[in-house]
Amino acid sequence: MSSSNLRTLWFALLLLAFGSALSACGATPDDDDSAGDDDDAADDDDDSAGDDDDSAGDDDDSAGDDDDSASDLREIVVDVFGVETTDSNGDGEWRSGEELIITAQAVNEGPYEHMYYPAFYLSVDSEDVSLPPGQENIFFGLVIGQSQPLYFTATATTDTAQTVTFTITPGVMNPENPCGGDDKWEPPCIVGNASSFSVELLP
Repeated sequence: MSSSNLRTLWFALLLLAFGSALSACGATPDDDDSAGDDDDAADDDDDSAGDDDDSAGDDDDSAGDDDDSASDLREIVVDVFGVETTDSNGDGEWRSGEELIITAQAVNEGPYEHMYYPAFYLSVDSEDVSLPPGQENIFFGLVIGQSQPLYFTATATTDTAQTVTFTITPGVMNPENPCGGDDKWEPPCIVGNASSFSVELLP
């Protein structure tokens, strides 16, 4: 073979080897580390926010699932109505030194029974009026729809005419005790509107 043919053959082999090398360097379609084939990509990440079992939407301790929230408390409504006042001598005028008799009705509107000493307390806005100690009305219990009569007295000492305002407030005998929980020995909390009324006091 002539030297010219040898050079041609050598040059062809060189071009073939160079082309193969370029193809090897530029091959990207089957690259396992490419973004489209990356097993560690964000959309395949088991720890991503969308796949996070501890996310806020799946948090069993969230406020919406809190068994101790105020909205979970058991409560009943107790109303005071039918308030009437009578002076002790029956002339329709409450005067200084005369006893005032106060009567009313209390009812449990539900939705639970209250069998742990519901109570009713009388208060007054005048320092001239005295309320006998220990006259709070305490009951063993109130079933739903049951009415109980309330009875209070008051006496005043004054030399000036005035308007006296009394308030009857529903509560319990031991307000420091817890209420509203699931424990069968824990009574429902009492939610009631205090009943206020006014009486004219004469000297």
